[in-house]
Amino acid sequence: MGYRVFISHASKDRWIARQVARAIEVGSSGRVTTFLDDKDIDVGARIRETIRRELQGCDALVVLYSSAAAQRDWVKAEIGAAWVLGKPIHVLLDKIDSRELPDVVSDFKPFDLNDIDRYVEAINAVLDSVTP
Repeated sequence: MGYRVFISHASKDRWIARQVARAIEVGSSGRVTTFLDDKDIDVGARIRETIRRELQGCDALVVLYSSAAAQRDWVKAEIGAAWVLGKPIHVLLDKIDSRELPDVVSDFKPFDLNDIDRYVEAINAVLDSVTP
């Protein structure tokens, strides 16, 4: 099935989140798939259940952390759920300083959104190290 990341973001950052998903999927040559609520939750699906299932099944959480995300309870809930589940949490900062991160993710090395290519390289390096 490959490596699957759940992308957490504020709805105001939807367009940016789509670009992040595309960069990850294309940059990993298809070895990484993404879950993004607005593209992966079908009409009529139970949103909360889908999010819970996807968080449980993902390999990592990618948080697009912006000033809008800092205000969203759902972003905080998704971070907390991933932390409780022991999932790796990858933080992409969008025009926000790492000192503004919630305590639960403050010890994870963040990437600036402007360095998305470096982030994708880091994911590829992890995959290369675990794939025979």
